Amino acid sequence: MATLMAALLSYGKLASTSELTALRSVGVSEWRMVMPGVSLALVMMLLTLTFNEWVVPNTMYQSKALLDRSLGRAVIGQSAENITYSKFGEIKNGEAPVSRGLTTFFAAREYKEGNMFGITVLDFADTNRQILLQAQSGSWLESEGSWEFRDGVISVLPSGKDKQLTTGAFEKYVFKLGMEPIQAAKLPKDFDVFSNTLTVGQAMTAERLLRESGQAKRARKFQVRIQEKFSFPAVCLVFGLLGSTLGSRPTSRQSSSKGFGMTVIFLFVYYLGAYIFSMIGVNGFLPPFVAAWSPVLLGLGTGSFILYRSSR
Repeated sequence: MATLMAALLSYGKLASTSELTALRSVGVSEWRMVMPGVSLALVMMLLTLTFNEWVVPNTMYQSKALLDRSLGRAVIGQSAENITYSKFGEIKNGEAPVSRGLTTFFAAREYKEGNMFGITVLDFADTNRQILLQAQSGSWLESEGSWEFRDGVISVLPSGKDKQLTTGAFEKYVFKLGMEPIQAAKLPKDFDVFSNTLTVGQAMTAERLLRESGQAKRARKFQVRIQEKFSFPAVCLVFGLLGSTLGSRPTSRQSSSKGFGMTVIFLFVYYLGAYIFSMIGVNGFLPPFVAAWSPVLLGLGTGSFILYRSSR
């Protein structure tokens, strides 16, 4: 909004004092006159991208951590409760894949400082050997790429009527499973609602976890949001081009009230269109890239067309 209004009022003021007319009289083209406004809009785009990626997520994290410390709670990211993670993939019969579906379900009562507590794991990856594992605690072993569960019971549930259930207790048990449960625990519980406050890396992690757990629609929402992380700052460039182009027209005489009114109209139209395209993308009718970037490309195309008509 600031970029659009600044461009409209600045070029409108130059037009009202005939300074743009003087530039035209010495052969300065319309394209050359709007370049300062577009260049400033490009700077604002990069600044917005920097803030949205490195400043806003970190300050949100710090504010939440400060609140948690003030209330005597564990700092966000170091603890979580009721963690669940589902993984979908190939279900095998021995070595041969037979179908796709839920292969692993992981649940933990609590995550604290790198350790999980109250763990239950269900492994359905092999129809001949389904596993139920319960443990008091467990931790991710980075060097081995697996989990170490402690003080628990493991049960093997073989298929077939004549086979017996095998159960055994253990003090330590190494189980092959990725670190996705840790990543799920570190994500905010309301990350769907506040997806715009996540970094690109966090949003990509959330999208992958949702996709692997079979939640296609929620994963598609994050695919759109990831693209919008880059397309949203580009709105500065769109508004800088539109404001500079409209403000520099020979017939333009922008007062403050008229400039503000045009700014509000442009904002309403643009964000209404962006919201509609975003919802279409989330619902799967458009690819995420197309849904996120269509408003930007339409805005740039409109501004370029107006500039072309003005320069003729």
